Amino acid sequence: SQENDNKQYSINEDVNIVTKFAFATRVGYIPNNPYKVNQDSYLLAPNIMKLPAFHYFGVCDGHGQNGKEVSEYVKQRLPVLIESYIKSHGNEKEALTEAFVTVNTELDYVPFDCQFSGTTCCTVLFKGNRLISANSGDSRAIVVRNSPTQSTKGVTSIQVEQLTRDHKPDEQDEYARIIAEGGRIEAFKDLNGEPMGPVRVWIQNEDVPGLAMSRSLGDKVAQSVGVIPNPEILDYTLTPNDQFILIASDGVWEFMSNVDVARLVYPYIDKNAPEAAANMLVKEATKRWKKEEEVIDD
Repeated sequence: SQENDNKQYSINEDVNIVTKFAFATRVGYIPNNPYKVNQDSYLLAPNIMKLPAFHYFGVCDGHGQNGKEVSEYVKQRLPVLIESYIKSHGNEKEALTEAFVTVNTELDYVPFDCQFSGTTCCTVLFKGNRLISANSGDSRAIVVRNSPTQSTKGVTSIQVEQLTRDHKPDEQDEYARIIAEGGRIEAFKDLNGEPMGPVRVWIQNEDVPGLAMSRSLGDKVAQSVGVIPNPEILDYTLTPNDQFILIASDGVWEFMSNVDVARLVYPYIDKNAPEAAANMLVKEATKRWKKEEEVIDD
């Protein structure tokens, strides 16, 4: 659990700060696979427990043969469990962790196979001006704010703060845990034995599963060697300069930086048009993928 530096701003958990929200998603592209399905799911649960200032939003990025089924299952179950656990615990952070772990256990008993299928899950709980992010995997949430310092022309400069950490196998703590649990971390190798692409998680004596993240829900083979479902929790108090929160799968972040994304979305604030912003961002992400790769992520 990490804390941000906004201690000087007082927390007010009763005043609703979410004026509008929107989502957009688009199926990716794999050559010679016209039947590719969109494995990303968005999670929208406004007004938890019928409270006007209590909301839960997130994204799940499924992968593997049954990735769509896993991300859909998590999307449906997580808000239900979180509401139940908050009522019984009264502690949001404990409720979030327990809900993630419970959903992951439930995936042992679903009618689809999760040995090599799973999902990321990046979520933000809004309680008045207090945010609690709970993240497992490499999807990401950011907050974008006006910089208190104006540029010389009076144009507002923007600042971006990441509300979550991308869980990659080469992060120091993640690496140590996976190695300690008997996992192996290395990139794919080409025919000459040269590493290709990101580092991945493998079991010791076989080239499976090759998961490119260190936390996820499902992925039972990867979880046998130290990949965990437990979310990393971060607490953030919104400031008067904060303008919007954005949560997206790595289909957006792969070829765009946090600042790229913030600059693209920012003009839509004055128009009060989050739907248009979300659609534009999906379109731009697709364009960047086409420029860089033959495949396009969801």
